[in-house]
Amino acid sequence: MKLDFIGFLALVAISVVVGFGLNLLRAKPLPLVYQPPTERLASAIETRDARRESQEATVEAIELEDLKNLVGKPGALILDARPDLFYEAGHIPSALNLSKEDFEKDFNRLLPKLREFSRDTRHSTHNPIVVYCADSSCDDSQIVAEALARLGFGPIHTSRTVGKPGKRPD
Repeated sequence: MKLDFIGFLALVAISVVVGFGLNLLRAKPLPLVYQPPTERLASAIETRDARRESQEATVEAIELEDLKNLVGKPGALILDARPDLFYEAGHIPSALNLSKEDFEKDFNRLLPKLREFSRDTRHSTHNPIVVYCADSSCDDSQIVAEALARLGFGPIHTSRTVGKPGKRPD
C-alpha cells in the first residue's frame, strides 16, 4: 500500500515536470497564471511598443451619424471591438473584427491592412480608423482605439452608440 502511494506521487511529479517542460518548449507557452483580456491587451501592446510604427495618434469620439456617413466610404477603416461571437452575429458592413479579448491574434491578422491604411496618403482626418462596439456602456472600442493609438496608428475615432449586437446603422 505504501509502495503504491509512493509510485503514485512519483507519477504525479514526473507528469508535472514533463508538462512544464513541454510548455516551455512551445513557441508561445501557455501562461501559468490567468490574465484577464485587459491585461493580455496591455501585455501585447508592451511587446509591440518598442517597434512602434510612428508617433502616438489621438483618439476622438464621434457620434452615430458621423459613423453612418463613413460606412461604405472608400478609405474609411471600420473596426468592430466586440468579441467574435457578437461580430459574427451581425456587424456594420465592411467592418473588420479587432476584439479586446483576442487583440493580439486579431491585430496580427489585420496588421498588413493597418500598415497599408496608415501609409496611404489619401487617409487623413477625413478618413480615420473608426473603432466601435455595442453601446454606450461598452468600453471595448475605447480600449482598442487607445491600444492602436499607442502603437502609432491613426487618426482614430471611436463610437460607442451603434446599438445592440447584431444591429446595423441605417
